[in-house]
Amino acid sequence: MKILYVTYGLPVPPSSGARLRDFHLIRRVARHHEVYVLSLLEPQDDLRRTAEAGSFCAQVDGVAADRGPVGSSLMAIRGLLRGRPAATATYYYPALARRIRELTRQHRFDLVQFEHSFLAPYRTALDPDFDGATVLSLHNLGQHQYDSIYRMSSGFQRLVAAGKAGLMRGWESRLAADFDHVIVVSSQDRERLRREAEGINATVIGNGVDCGELQAQAPVDDESEDLLFVGTLGYPPNEDAVRWFCAEILPRIRDRRPACRLIVAGAGGHERVRDLHVPGRIEIIGRFTDPRPLYARARLAVVPLRSGGGSRLKILEAMALGRPVVSTALGREGLDLVPGHDLIEADQPDHFADAVCDLLENPRRAQDLATTARNTVERHHDWNLLAHRLLEVYDQWVPERPRSSVHDVTQTQRRPRSDGPPRLSVIIPVYNMREDLERCLDALAQSSLADHESIVVDDGSDDGSAEVAASRCDRLIRLDRNRGQSEARNRGAREARAPLLFFLDADVLVEPETLDRLLEVFQQHADLAAMFCSYQHDTPAGNFSSQYKNLQHHYTHQVSRREAATFCGGFGAIRRELFIDIGGFDSRQRFMEDVDLGYRLHQAGHRILLCPDIQLTHTKRYTLRGLIRSDVLQRAIPWTRVMLERRVFRNDLNTRSNQVLSVALVCLMIVLPLIPGWPGVALIAAESGLLALLLVINSRFLAFLYRKRGSLFVLRAVPMIVLQYAYSGVGLGLGVLAHLRDRMRITARPERV
Repeated sequence: MKILYVTYGLPVPPSSGARLRDFHLIRRVARHHEVYVLSLLEPQDDLRRTAEAGSFCAQVDGVAADRGPVGSSLMAIRGLLRGRPAATATYYYPALARRIRELTRQHRFDLVQFEHSFLAPYRTALDPDFDGATVLSLHNLGQHQYDSIYRMSSGFQRLVAAGKAGLMRGWESRLAADFDHVIVVSSQDRERLRREAEGINATVIGNGVDCGELQAQAPVDDESEDLLFVGTLGYPPNEDAVRWFCAEILPRIRDRRPACRLIVAGAGGHERVRDLHVPGRIEIIGRFTDPRPLYARARLAVVPLRSGGGSRLKILEAMALGRPVVSTALGREGLDLVPGHDLIEADQPDHFADAVCDLLENPRRAQDLATTARNTVERHHDWNLLAHRLLEVYDQWVPERPRSSVHDVTQTQRRPRSDGPPRLSVIIPVYNMREDLERCLDALAQSSLADHESIVVDDGSDDGSAEVAASRCDRLIRLDRNRGQSEARNRGAREARAPLLFFLDADVLVEPETLDRLLEVFQQHADLAAMFCSYQHDTPAGNFSSQYKNLQHHYTHQVSRREAATFCGGFGAIRRELFIDIGGFDSRQRFMEDVDLGYRLHQAGHRILLCPDIQLTHTKRYTLRGLIRSDVLQRAIPWTRVMLERRVFRNDLNTRSNQVLSVALVCLMIVLPLIPGWPGVALIAAESGLLALLLVINSRFLAFLYRKRGSLFVLRAVPMIVLQYAYSGVGLGLGVLAHLRDRMRITARPERV
């Protein structure tokens, strides 16, 4: 798909809320589609920085906003005469309209997206022959914004806000009705639009943070009582928030906590609040490039907003970095956050001050709040998740017609196949993984090996996975219902024509040279029955659980024996004739069927090779709950049952001796406090000793995590390691019980005569 974004300011550097949103969403969309950016440039924008955006965009261009006080007044008058509110008229430049017309004439865009309501009038500048979709992205609603400014202001400022709100009334909803689809940042904004105009197609794509980049961090100074406010200070609601906090709230806080200070940081307009600077009490900081050092100084983040619209990136940023947040109700508007659970909400000055002091005086409560908030951000506000939702909107609303998408380009660049039979059959089972499958097949289409066939087995999906496969794979097999991966893979193997089978999960991406390298391995080892690869250490999923699990997979593959006794169906190859002879995957096994196949191959004397240098990308996104569920129900229990049934106990992969010992240590840590009679000091010493021994046993893995992600990631990984070994022990026990139950059923079954 070819997409044009019309933005206010370049998306680089991501130095403000709007630019952050544009940068993260556009960059992620560009991984899947061909993206162009055209920006209305403000003085701080420098077209020489387009190279930064050019690293992920096909083209970046801009038109300078050249206006002074007189020019702005003339533009406002001209806009009013043409039916545009004064607050938006100063953003309409004929030069930008001409550039939009030129671009849409030169390129056949599938979609053009306009950021902000004040750029929506440029829709009429599209080439008359443009036949793609139009999307309007509203970062906030101007009418609601000016209404809230009117309520909190007074005097002349109140009169100005009333005039702007009156002129904006109904204008945004009328404009939105002309677009094929509208993106809003909150459900409240969507309802406001729908109340004013029926039939508007609107989807909520909230604001987010890069959870992979912004990791929770402890304050540099444990004794610090600094508070932090971050925001664009040229934005009137932010200036009002800072002045209100300094006048009404901070004095109340300092009455109880004299050491408390306020740090105010933000680009654009910090000179407007420079008069508030008081050494030792209030510090004003201007533009910054990295928020992490600021949050490292602060104990809490405060958001005392009384007006404005949209949703607050500053709150999500603070939560991602592990800082408790105290906010007004309007400050958290548009965010799916629960007061008292994710943040503290207070609207009155004395209540706000009490909330801040309570958190400063109760570090445990503050840490619990920060931990819960970080988990919420990972589950609901990671940019990867939000970009996925945006891509779904595009797929739904872009008209069906031939497009110059990334997929089309990769297909035309692929070498033509020979007329003979394929040398390798790639078999991909899929069940309701439409987006993952699309990425998987697009990556496969770039393979340098022309002589392969791709077979997708749709295992009863109802999310459109089969439709994606039909246009991208060589053969599509549809099962009548969900029968499980074993049966899906077996069915694909029976239909395959090549002498070698490569089983590939739908959430795994191959490199262009992967298939060629697989063939080379089999050519170099004539006695080889099967082989499997490794995950790369990087994953597009940015949350901690996904990063941790992917790194653990990668590490396990890198340190395990090359001569293996098991198999991996997510990225493993096997000779087809042998696969059929040995009976394929055991269809009774819903999980760990690939491990079972590997054990059978090994016991039959066949050779299996682990090739850690052939690495693929795993795109699966784990939540903590999903990870625990997967590790216990889909790995620990069935793997234990398979090991006991096949009587294979091997010091390798996920059953290495240090892992077994780690499970025993964690179980002992859990049991010790339950034994009566332990003196408190002795119990603490014993638990500390067991934890230290656990860390020593896993020191190589921790050192690996430090090299890849740094010290903060390692600190988060330590409790994760303890938790993982704890629930793995539970899974092991349940697996043993399940095996004993199976044996009892077999023993109790009457013999047939």
